[in-house]
Amino acid sequence: MIKTVFFVFSLTLIAAVKAEGCSGAATIASQADLDAIGSCKTYTGSITIDNLNAETLQLKGVETVTGDLLVKNNAALSSFSAPVLQTVQGQLELSNQVHLGTFQAPKLQTVNGLTLSVLPELMDLGFLNTINGLNKLSLTDTRAVNIQNANINGLQQLTLTNNKNLTSIQFPGLMKVDGEIFITANSASCALELPKLTSAKSATFRNLNSFDASALSEVSQDLSFNQNNMQQLSVDGLKTLGGALIVVDNNQLNKVSMNQLTLVGGTFSIGNNSNLVNIDGFPKLEQVRGSIDLSGAFDKVDIPALQDVRGGMRLQTTSSSFQCNGLDNMRVTVIKGTSFDCKSNLAADQLAPTVGQGSGTQVNSKTAPKQDSAASSRLGDMQSSLFAFSMFLGYILLG
Repeated sequence: MIKTVFFVFSLTLIAAVKAEGCSGAATIASQADLDAIGSCKTYTGSITIDNLNAETLQLKGVETVTGDLLVKNNAALSSFSAPVLQTVQGQLELSNQVHLGTFQAPKLQTVNGLTLSVLPELMDLGFLNTINGLNKLSLTDTRAVNIQNANINGLQQLTLTNNKNLTSIQFPGLMKVDGEIFITANSASCALELPKLTSAKSATFRNLNSFDASALSEVSQDLSFNQNNMQQLSVDGLKTLGGALIVVDNNQLNKVSMNQLTLVGGTFSIGNNSNLVNIDGFPKLEQVRGSIDLSGAFDKVDIPALQDVRGGMRLQTTSSSFQCNGLDNMRVTVIKGTSFDCKSNLAADQLAPTVGQGSGTQVNSKTAPKQDSAASSRLGDMQSSLFAFSMFLGYILLG
């Protein structure tokens, strides 16, 4: 009887120890702290590994993290692995680790948010190919060459910036981005493929060599193409744009086509695209709720369906063949704003910058608050002590 009571008591105590060690906000101070939670298949809470001096770290045993897994500011870290990790229900973040060249999580399947930032040695992002459940994806300053995932259907946010070796971005199943798309400052030969994307809140595309978003039909705020290397820009599925349209500083661009676009909710700005000689790819555009601002070397501006421009209009061109008097009727019947300015045969240095020309967008990084590490750093000692106590109590009872 006593043996049975002791056995049940010991199991209960050990289970309590394990439950205590498998939950909470764990701030890891060493590999020993990671080993201490290695018996937890599910860790209920968040795990933070911040500002350690270790060169290699391994998260063993843990299959699911119900909160965040944050690995950041570890200056010496060159390799991090989580061999059985399958799910991170919160944010998985690897950031500010200039020597991290290896991240291995071969069984990782589900992540809610993924942030990879300031990892100039991290090239292999193969684990991203099969991840499900992503809502936010942010990759900044990595050595990634290609990024692809066929499982992603929708995102809250997509940020890919300053990955200088990145030449290919493919999300063949992505249909909707509820927030911002920000893809800038990657390789000058970067090709972007979003063939099923239908809607986004706002989008900025910079430094792309090719662009495919043929199904895009609605952007609720601004849409911007800056400093790209493509020769043709076609967004022929786009019907409504809630904010501004910015197409500026694209030196190779010779054709823009948005032949289903009927409404621009903000400024319509096309400027400093030195090879664009005709602005005639908007046959159904009826209304611009902001101003029209056009500048470049164009010979022709033809927007035949345009009926209502709520703001003013400014046209500047170096072409000597462009005739401003051809816009007299538009000035009287279409332009509702008080400002109208048209100049042709200008020298290149006489062109004033258009809206959005030369502008950039700053990416804000989200810094997680630091947490107290005392409880977590003593986790292994606590487990060992309580286990020893249960054994000692058993010895007394059975003695």
